[in-house]
Amino acid sequence: MLELNTGKTMLEFQEIMTVFQLLHWNGTLKAFRDMRCSRQEVIQYYSQQRLDERTRSHMALDWLQKELQSPGLLSQELQLAVKELGEARRTGRELRFYKEKKEILSLALSHADAEDLEEEMSWREATEFDCFEERRTDTNESCQFHSQGSDGESLE
Repeated sequence: MLELNTGKTMLEFQEIMTVFQLLHWNGTLKAFRDMRCSRQEVIQYYSQQRLDERTRSHMALDWLQKELQSPGLLSQELQLAVKELGEARRTGRELRFYKEKKEILSLALSHADAEDLEEEMSWREATEFDCFEERRTDTNESCQFHSQGSDGESLE
């Protein structure tokens, strides 16, 4: 890794190392290994990549997939990341990895919340609830709620 990055500044090398830390934490390096990508190919490709919005977004999408498989994981990981960032700050360690980790998880969580909200709004728009009071012999009977699709068909 050092040989490939000869001639780069310390800050550039540090950014590359942060990218690889994030790839390891994210599970991407393991996925590449499972796909039988050579270590050299991965290093060469990601040594050219910057830690930008596109990279963060890809990692956030990976975490959204993990959240779908294991609901609550994002919140749990974000709490851990915040705790690790605070600990790194208190002990004087380099913060970039912990900060990026927190940002990626926050981005994923905001997308997850937005998707939930969009799903709920589209569901509300596509359904109507009508309360049909039928002739009741017992005054304690409640209304029946029927969900109707946009074509007026009952979804029950």
